Amino acid sequence: FGLDGTGGKVVWAIAAVWLLVWGMKTYFVWYRYNHDVWVVTSQRIVDSAKNHWFHHKMASADLVDVQDISVRKNGVLPTAFNYGDLLLQTAGERPNFVLSGIPDPNAVLALVDRQRDVARREIRGL
Repeated sequence: FGLDGTGGKVVWAIAAVWLLVWGMKTYFVWYRYNHDVWVVTSQRIVDSAKNHWFHHKMASADLVDVQDISVRKNGVLPTAFNYGDLLLQTAGERPNFVLSGIPDPNAVLALVDRQRDVARREIRGL
C-alpha cells in the first residue's frame, strides 16, 4: 500500500494535475480581480474587465442616461464587511449596468449620484 510503483506514479500524477488546475484557477481569479476597473468621471461611468489574456469586456454609460441607482447586499458577509453590488438602470440598449463586489457601495452610490447631478446641471446650462 505504499506510493512506489505504478500505483504511486498514478497518485502523484493525479495530485500534480489537481495542483496545476487549482493553481491556474487561483491565477485567473487574481488576474480578473486586478484587471477589473471601474471609472466614474464627470460625464461617464466605465466598467472594464479582463477575465483572461484574450478576453476584454468594456461597458460605458453617460451619467445623464442613468435613471435609477440601487445597492444590493445579499448575505451575512457582504453586510458585515460592507461590500455589494451597485446597479444602474440606464436608458440605453443595455438596461442594467452592474458594478459587482465593490467596497462601501453606499458611498459609491452617493458619488455617482453627485456626478450625475453635476452632469445634468451642465447640460441644462445652470
